Amino acid sequence: EQNRDGQLRSMIMNEFTLDARKLVPVLHYDGTPITARFIAADIAKKLGQFKVVPFEKAAS
Repeated sequence: EQNRDGQLRSMIMNEFTLDARKLVPVLHYDGTPITARFIAADIAKKLGQFKVVPFEKAAS
């Protein structure tokens, strides 16, 4: 799994020309399969820590 995750990280950085320092990992080490609910909750928690504000929808 670590090799797969590392390869995915490399592909994302190459395809989207991202700075590796800006990627924030979602870690899950309790031995159970990771769920979408866990990922969404962890991302929401981390976005709150960085005080990220979403873009407003453009008026059409």
